[in-house]
Amino acid sequence: MNNHSEKRKFPRVQAFFRISLSLENDKDRAIALAKDISKGGLYFQTEKLLGPNDIVEVSFSLPGNNKVYTVKGQVIRLVTMDDPDNENKNKYGAGIRFVEIEEEVVEAIKGLVEAKNAIKA
Repeated sequence: MNNHSEKRKFPRVQAFFRISLSLENDKDRAIALAKDISKGGLYFQTEKLLGPNDIVEVSFSLPGNNKVYTVKGQVIRLVTMDDPDNENKNKYGAGIRFVEIEEEVVEAIKGLVEAKNAIKA
């Protein structure tokens, strides 16, 4: 097991869904694609350049659930990658750690993680 996965407090599952995000105190929203999620955080790809430790507000609906949830997270991981559709443009991968999340959202994420892990078993 590598050090990166050993640091995780919560099980993470692959889940692809659209999210809307903005920097704290910024009304401009960007659309991004979530790649994986846990009760502790979320990893997504975006065209919006974020900085280390930025606080972002993220709104999303989990797969199989139409309810819109909003959380706040702190950027803890950033990756720059080429945009396969445009060689003059970058896309960014960002990992956030949830810093403000309601129990209802935690329970919904827990349900998704458990359902996906049950399918793997």
